[in-house]
Amino acid sequence: MFVRDLVVPWRIGVRSHEQHSEQQIRLNIDLRVCEPKRLDAEDYGQVVCYEQIVDGVQALAAVGHVKLVETLAKRVADLCLADPRIDEWERGLPEPAKGMLARRIGTRTCIFTTEEFVTGPEYDARPAGSTPGPAIQMGSFRTRSIDDEFDLAAWYAQYRLPNMSRMPGCIATRKLVSVAGWAKHSVMYEFTSLDARQQHFQNHESLALDDTEWTNKIITYTIHAPGSPSVGKRLWPPVDK
Repeated sequence: MFVRDLVVPWRIGVRSHEQHSEQQIRLNIDLRVCEPKRLDAEDYGQVVCYEQIVDGVQALAAVGHVKLVETLAKRVADLCLADPRIDEWERGLPEPAKGMLARRIGTRTCIFTTEEFVTGPEYDARPAGSTPGPAIQMGSFRTRSIDDEFDLAAWYAQYRLPNMSRMPGCIATRKLVSVAGWAKHSVMYEFTSLDARQQHFQNHESLALDDTEWTNKIITYTIHAPGSPSVGKRLWPPVDK
């Protein structure tokens, strides 16, 4: 599906005068859509509607000012990928990246968007090109109740993320929420090495064993996906030994 030459008034820019005046932004959006196994041409619910994409982009523009065109692009991408049938992001990957994804076994598809991102003391060690750090831990999970959702949000905002921003060996932490899939939440931690994770993060995690700690409460109501969290070295680009 193609949206061509969509012109939307958008307040964008880092300068003060750009915060109050609109600029004409022209967008071209290419999406590849997974076809249903049985296509009923008269079933509107089976197709990705270009009008919904256009209306969604216009609604994003109405939200308010953004500083960077990269932010604008990410919000449009998040909007488009909210429909699980759109898979162009994976089909269009270069062959080395496809090879890495081919190693996956028993995958569950979830579409996440970033809720919060904090940098750690070792952020300068992050490789060029915005690839993850050498050592990664990523978990996906959901909670048992709505009250748990509020408690979890407070725990990340007031406790876990501030601690990760100060933790030796931590490059960055990304908290994500799901727009499609079984898991409601995910978190990805990046470390300079598995040894650094073991030395600093594991001590922090061990607080979950203490009944008086907030972290202990968190583990009682979070339900993780099978194998979550996963811990390992970055596959690509390879990590120097």
